[in-house]
Amino acid sequence: MSYALIDGDIVAFRAASSAEKNNSRIAVYRCSDMMERILRDTESSHFKVYISGDQPTFRHEIYPLYKANRLKRARPQFLEDCRENLCIQWGAQIAEGVEADDLLGIGATRCDPNLAPFIATIDKDLQQVPGRHYNFVRDEWTEISPAAAVYNFWWHVLVGDSTDNVPGCPGVGAVKATKYLEGCETDQEMFRTARGLFPSDDELILNATLIYVMREEGKRWPHQKYFGSDAEERSTS
Repeated sequence: MSYALIDGDIVAFRAASSAEKNNSRIAVYRCSDMMERILRDTESSHFKVYISGDQPTFRHEIYPLYKANRLKRARPQFLEDCRENLCIQWGAQIAEGVEADDLLGIGATRCDPNLAPFIATIDKDLQQVPGRHYNFVRDEWTEISPAAAVYNFWWHVLVGDSTDNVPGCPGVGAVKATKYLEGCETDQEMFRTARGLFPSDDELILNATLIYVMREEGKRWPHQKYFGSDAEERSTS
């Protein structure tokens, strides 16, 4: 038996989107059906669901353009119904000041490994968190090693995230990022490579802070580990 840490943002969005031509009742039914299928197919005896709140997070504070590209996009009309269903029926925890991704990262890090925890999501952002991952759309399991998690983080820092409007390193796309990180084996080697590519340390710090998924409550990307004691002040200015 396993402990499922479920990305409620994905569940709610997909259920609501699938019912655009139907009604709220169908959307909520599909939301719960998706939850039941995840727990059944993974044989999970325990679970926790996380969803992002509607208020700005610390990422918006340090980078006002964060997710600004989403503002004009229409949300599925029954999205709030599905989110409410996850809270009332499934006990979802709403993230405050952070995102559901951060709560998933924290939950996976602090969970007793004897419970065989895993993250259930289709979001590639979470692949920087080591452990078991379950893509419930493709029904695929992936084991992310600590080394692979570090690589995935730095690759993401270089490439950025068009979905969340994170710029990344100018002129570096997926192919170039893979090439630049080739041969790097440690966290420090990847950091030095990224530092040599970004126009400034401030831009690297900004991207790393936006991309980093928390592992401990309130702990953002550990700037001091790489830049020294002045990094925290620079990253929030």
